[in-house]
Amino acid sequence: MTKDNNSEVSNVTWKDDQTPSVATTGKRNTTATIHFIDGSTLDVPVSYTVTASQADNCQPITKQVSTDKSTTPDAPSAVTNKDTDKVDPDVTKLPASTKLEWNDPDKIGDDVKTPGKKTDENLPR
Repeated sequence: MTKDNNSEVSNVTWKDDQTPSVATTGKRNTTATIHFIDGSTLDVPVSYTVTASQADNCQPITKQVSTDKSTTPDAPSAVTNKDTDKVDPDVTKLPASTKLEWNDPDKIGDDVKTPGKKTDENLPR
């Protein structure tokens, strides 16, 4: 099948309707079935590679932040491995395009209304 003769193709499906797995990283092999307009089919091998997402490879490293009462700290101030931070060679920096914001800004806003140390899992995303 080429770009020039693909008008003869009705559709392409995964053999036996088995959609390939993308749940884990690595090289995979599967089979696609090409359905031609005359009713014939052709099974062809397909190789593909599943790679890790940026979210899998780049976890934010956080630190404790201090702020004045009723002042919500910037989420980026809690992250120590931004693309502009100096980090150890074995630490993965977040991509420059990473958007850092609080998961629940209202919870942070409530936390800073009273003085004291607060601990929770409201990490930047």
